[in-house]
Amino acid sequence: MEVLRVENLYKFFPLKKKGLRVHAINNVSFKIDSNETLGLVGESGCGKTTIGRCIIRLIEPSSGEIILLGKNVTKLKEKAFRDFRPQATIVFQEPYDALNPRKVVRQIIEAPLISENRLNKYERLERVKEVLEMVELDETYFDKYPIQLTQGEQQRIGIARAIATKPKLIILDEPTSLLDIRFRAETILLLKRLQKETGVSYLFISHDLVVIAQLSHRICVMYLGRIVEEGPTELVFNNPLHPYTRALFAATLFPDPDQEKPNFQLIGEVPSPVNLPSDRCNLYQRCPMAKEHCSRELPMLKELEQNHKVACFETKL
Repeated sequence: MEVLRVENLYKFFPLKKKGLRVHAINNVSFKIDSNETLGLVGESGCGKTTIGRCIIRLIEPSSGEIILLGKNVTKLKEKAFRDFRPQATIVFQEPYDALNPRKVVRQIIEAPLISENRLNKYERLERVKEVLEMVELDETYFDKYPIQLTQGEQQRIGIARAIATKPKLIILDEPTSLLDIRFRAETILLLKRLQKETGVSYLFISHDLVVIAQLSHRICVMYLGRIVEEGPTELVFNNPLHPYTRALFAATLFPDPDQEKPNFQLIGEVPSPVNLPSDRCNLYQRCPMAKEHCSRELPMLKELEQNHKVACFETKL
């Protein structure tokens, strides 16, 4: 069953200077099925978080379609989308900043249930107990404030809040990047178990390829607002094809030395996302594989092997 389909999504942020705008998302399309995790990976500023926030309309897309559970949510009015919002929730990167410091744990988890307005007070309390157990905490946390919790516990509360309304999709916006190695491992195992128990789908946003490999079924690699490579996790990890993906993998320190990838470096710095040209490859000036025609035409995603797509003229199997 298809849970989410994003088609031709764009997001521009206008600047004060007339005619200038930041190209945050440029014609992005992908889908996520039930009980599936799609990993969205790329360096900071590539547009990963913007995509996640557009999906649940924390920010409004400039154009494109977001089909969530068969409904085009980009066309829903605010009230209609508010009723639909419990179906898609988010876990943020910074555990403490994502929790209201003036509220105790019970109130934090109960908040989306109150907004949903489906359960009475007793039923909400039972649901709070239930989701706390699901994230391996108990009722002793009910009256604790976020500042009284460890970072790992704070993130578990964030996850508990996200699953409280029994969503079909959870956007995980780098939920492990600020945790130490022990809490990171525990959070990954928790997320995998919750998916197995509930069947929820994840959009897992991260720049950490090691974590992406542990949790994702498929991967989309982003560069300057575009998806440049997409495929099953194992296939992309064993055979990264796009020059940007190869450079990204070469710069990653894997725990297992056998997973290390051959050295592959790009030239220069990431160009400005302001008024990006739409008629050429944005990696052209940095890519050691680039040819003259790369500066005159924008490569589109094409399938080079089963379910493995790459947006590059020079990449071959």
